[in-house]
Amino acid sequence: MIDYLLPGPTELPRFRIMHMETPSPYSAHGLKGVGEGGAIAPSAALVNAINDAMTPLGAMIRQIPASPERILAAIAAARPTMGNAA
Repeated sequence: MIDYLLPGPTELPRFRIMHMETPSPYSAHGLKGVGEGGAIAPSAALVNAINDAMTPLGAMIRQIPASPERILAAIAAARPTMGNAA
């Protein structure tokens, strides 16, 4: 890796930026949503982190929002199976 140089601007091919507009046929003015894609993954990542933390308890939640009530209910539901496994 010492002798390897990262490509710089002089090694890039020439390219041209082109803008295209494709209005939505489903809205009055052809408008489309912007930014919704970034709002989808965080909730799944948070629920997976909560499930990872609850793995030793045998608890898991499968829906959002991950409210304290749902987390406590999942822990309470997992307790009987924890006692049987020991």
